[in-house]
Amino acid sequence: MSKDGRIWNGTYPDYRLHYPSVLISSGFLPNALQPEAAVGDDRSVVYTWTDNSGMGKAGPDDITLLFVYCEAINQCNYRIGDATRNNGTVTYDLRPYKGQIIQTWLAFISADGKDISPGVFTGELTIL
Repeated sequence: MSKDGRIWNGTYPDYRLHYPSVLISSGFLPNALQPEAAVGDDRSVVYTWTDNSGMGKAGPDDITLLFVYCEAINQCNYRIGDATRNNGTVTYDLRPYKGQIIQTWLAFISADGKDISPGVFTGELTIL
């Protein structure tokens, strides 16, 4: 949350979301350790994390939930199941966002689809 406890920043009429406070998913499945996102050479986003299978309900076959939002064009996209927790990395092709600033999040869904982790904000990126 922002320092005053709200999910938005600014003063009227120029409010902006405080993206690290946006909750894309909520549940009791542990998220991965050290999740990060970076721009790849081919205008993709490369998500990485440390596999923490066995921590609580975290399993090696939990699947990824990748989420991106571009404020400039007011568009969000997500992908489910491109990788599993034990992969430690996944690439999301974002060539259509060339020249845009995007916000990124990562979460996991259990292999049986019954549990989900809280989404973790993985940063703001510019797709060059």
